[in-house]
Formats: sequence, C-alpha cells, structure tokens
Amino acid sequence: MLVSEVSIQSPEQLPKLADLRLTGEFDPQIKSSHPKHRYENSLKGEKYIVKAGPSQSVRADFIGNKIFSALGLSTVPSAIDINPESGEPVLIMDDVSEKYKPLSLAAGSSFRNQGLKLGDFLKDPAQRELFKDSILATILIGDYDRVPWNLMAAKDGSNFVHLDFGASMGVRARGGYNGYSLHIDEEEIRMALRDPYDREPNANELHGEVIEVTQNGIEIKDKERLARLSNRMQTVITDSVIDSIVAEAAFPDNATSEGKSENRMILNRALSQLEAGLAREIPGSLSHLKTERAITTYKCIRDEYNGDSAAYFSNALKTRRDELIKMFGQPDISEQTTA
Repeated sequence: MLVSEVSIQSPEQLPKLADLRLTGEFDPQIKSSHPKHRYENSLKGEKYIVKAGPSQSVRADFIGNKIFSALGLSTVPSAIDINPESGEPVLIMDDVSEKYKPLSLAAGSSFRNQGLKLGDFLKDPAQRELFKDSILATILIGDYDRVPWNLMAAKDGSNFVHLDFGASMGVRARGGYNGYSLHIDEEEIRMALRDPYDREPNANELHGEVIEVTQNGIEIKDKERLARLSNRMQTVITDSVIDSIVAEAAFPDNATSEGKSENRMILNRALSQLEAGLAREIPGSLSHLKTERAITTYKCIRDEYNGDSAAYFSNALKTRRDELIKMFGQPDISEQTTA
C-alpha cells in the first residue's frame, strides 16, 4: 500500500476545538513542554490529539506539516485553532494511534542509546526511497529533527507518516528559539541535516545518502534526486500556497494595533531570553551557535519587518525555495560542494 492510500482525514475535515470533548491526557506518565490531550467528537465518535505548547512551536509544527503534505509527503493531518481559554494556538491532529505506532518503539524506550539508525526500521526499499524524498522539504523549513521518534509506522508495516515539525521555522525541539535565515547556503543546509546530538554527521543516514554532512561542508550524493525534488518544489510550493499556509498559522495580525503590540512584546521577550542565554553558553558550542542565529533572525523580524513574523516567515519560505531550486536544479550541482 502506498502512503497516500492510507485512510485518514484531510486537514479540511478536522473539527474546531470547540466541537470536541476532552477525554484525557495522551500519556499521563510523560511530562512535556508540549502537552498532548485526547479529544473526541461525541456525535461522530472520531478521536483526535490536541497538542499545545509554546505558540512559536505550535505554529512551526503546523507550517512544517502543511509544507510536507503539499509536496506529497505523508503526514498526520493537522489543523490549527485558538484555545479560547488560553488565547494560544493549539494543533488538532487525527488520532492515528490505532493504526500507527512511533517508529522508535520498535527498539523500546532505550532507542536513543542503542545506536540504531533509521534504516534499521525502514527496511522496505520503497519506504527508504520515500523518506529520502523528504530532504528538500526538511531543508526548506529548517527541520533538524527528522529522526525515528518523529515518524510513525503502520502497525502492519505497510507505510509510515511524518510528524512533529516543531524543530523547524526558527524554533528548537523543546520550544526555544532557533535561527531561520532568509537565505540558503551550505551552513543552512548543514544546520538542517546535521545530527543535533553530534553523534553522527547527519541526523539520519538516509538523508546522508542524498547530501552528506562533512566536517567542512556538504557533499552531494544524489544530484538526480535533488533535481527531481527541486522541480516538484517549483511546481507545488507556489507563492500563493506559502501565503495560504502562513495565513492559517494564526500569527497575531500586524495590520492591527493590538496585533502589532503583541508581536512586538513576543519578540522583545524572546530576544531578552536569548541574549541572557547566550551569556551562559560555551562559545563555539552548537547551542551557542543556534542562539546567535536565533538572535539574528528575531532582531531582523523586529527591526526590518516591523515585528511582522508572518511576513518574515512567508518571505523566508519563498526565498529559500527559490534558492534551493536554483542550487539543486542546475546540471553542474556536483561542482557546488565543499570537500
């Protein structure tokens, strides 16, 4: 069965939070910066997972999900809504737990300490190829956490879906801030593909078979795949698609005085936290680098985009898309690598 054949709801079919009834925590034993709860539509008997957390993380998760989905990469259908009690965005997701399980559960709870790789789970060559096709989408949104615990596999082993894009779009995996540049260069590619735990060169070895992260740069391994993916990106990820996705992400409206004030407050608070954190970090460390990049990004949003986060991220997606297409659609791509 192809991933696209899985019977799950489209985002357009997902309900609003007000239409759902809370039934319990997703997993009471897990304490997370992104709490999840189970909900259901009592009239239809449909089940959902509602994910909360820092607003920037919820928005990043939603945008990443929609970009992947637009490119034909299988995801758990998700919609964004505003929690009327908190005023903060939440992610409403189809509950697919009866058909799928987290890929990492195949190795038990100690997965991260066992040295197992993504290919140890995706044994079907067709599934491995499908995962490799996610590489340009990963770079586009700057997602540094495309790893086994952010995938779910069908219990019958027939397919898998991507989930949890919270470590993208200028956000760290636990909800902190990260850099998200307007432009793509080798450093941007390395930051998206490198192992966030510095155990291996790449976050996963399947992406490494397409673009390998090296000590000094990147090495292109599969230029034909990259050319094909860049052509698809050019066709599918249009300006109007990007604008529509970002508009759905429920950023405060910078066109109103209330929204502009809220955006300014959020950015000043973020920059204050980042600058205080930078002073505590070790210069040259990966965390220090991410914090420096985050300060650059969020100062740009505040000072050059007048605090309009939606405008910044929409523009960044468009320029990054164009630069990826130019970089990887050229026939002499093999000459654009660093040894």
